[in-house]
Amino acid sequence: MSRILVAVPHADELAFHCGGTIARLVGEGHDIYQVVVTTGAKSSFVRPRGEMEVIISEEARKSAEILGLKDIFLWNSGDNLNEHDTPIIQERLTALARYLNIDTIFGFDPSATRDA
Repeated sequence: MSRILVAVPHADELAFHCGGTIARLVGEGHDIYQVVVTTGAKSSFVRPRGEMEVIISEEARKSAEILGLKDIFLWNSGDNLNEHDTPIIQERLTALARYLNIDTIFGFDPSATRDA
């Protein structure tokens, strides 16, 4: 079976973009890991950032448990990532994929619209 890494910028991206596919792959016996790059601290205009980070981390862990993921990695990078952060994130993803002996990586096009 395959070892798959799903790399997402925000904790809810896996569920929105490929939750059903991931559940099916887990059911088929594949080992699935998730890495969430940002904290999502800016996702609320009402709750304070520290509180949102805790809520989002808890929700991400629960989602990973429900889907049957092998592990989830919360990197807690800031929500203000820019092109200067890209090489660092790429290096970390490469190192993680090598460490976990990943066969396949799922990622998402940041310029794609949500309606596509």
